[in-house]
Amino acid sequence: MSWNEEETSTATGRWLGRVGWLVGGLVGAYLLLLDPWDLHPVDGWLQERLGYHTMAEMESAADEMAALYTCPMHPHILEEEPGECPICGMDLVAATVGEEREILFYRNPMDPAITSP
Repeated sequence: MSWNEEETSTATGRWLGRVGWLVGGLVGAYLLLLDPWDLHPVDGWLQERLGYHTMAEMESAADEMAALYTCPMHPHILEEEPGECPICGMDLVAATVGEEREILFYRNPMDPAITSP
């Protein structure tokens, strides 16, 4: 083997080694992140931490929320029965899940002349 042949085979070996590491890394990342065969025992914990929920869990949470009461001025106050807010004394109202709040009036902070109609 001459000097050029040795250099070429070494370069080819390095190139194949790098491609092998790349392919192995991509396959490993695919298996770890996407878990096509449900092999990871940590998935449930991880999905819970990331906020993934099943429809059954979301429906049961909505049923639980329907039984809660909150203060209109202090939405962080949640009680299981109607009564008065411990902060301001207002009557608690039934909490609703996913209720869209309507903006009644808007004024642009950068240009106060721009307001809602």
